[in-house]
Amino acid sequence: MINKTSSIDAEMVTKKYYCHKCGEKLVNNPRIRVIRRGDPDYKKYSRVGRTQFIGDIEHTEYDFKCCNCNKIISADEQFVISEVQKTLGKNILTEEEIIKYRNHARATIEDKRNLISTIHKVMVAIMIIIIILTRCSF
Repeated sequence: MINKTSSIDAEMVTKKYYCHKCGEKLVNNPRIRVIRRGDPDYKKYSRVGRTQFIGDIEHTEYDFKCCNCNKIISADEQFVISEVQKTLGKNILTEEEIIKYRNHARATIEDKRNLISTIHKVMVAIMIIIIILTRCSF
């Protein structure tokens, strides 16, 4: 019996992304691999939540694919390209534009992720304080 897991970034589901070569909308492209006991990353995938898998694990990860030009691009690289597209205000980019703005895009993505992480931490802290205060106020 093969156990199955999958992982997809939330941004891949909630946002639209466009090919930097032809400008067409990208679709999610599943990439399936079997992880066996003894593989370097077996421990990473052998435990999901409270479930401990025994045996092989079929893990699905997602990339982006352009149906027009059949280009496949990793999610992390597409997030950077998308930020460059947003900065320049256009979908079709040259390699020079991507290279020129890549570091700025990565820094912007990191800043956004840090901001979201901080907001989540503050929200959790506020929720805990509210729960404590409501339990203590009787």
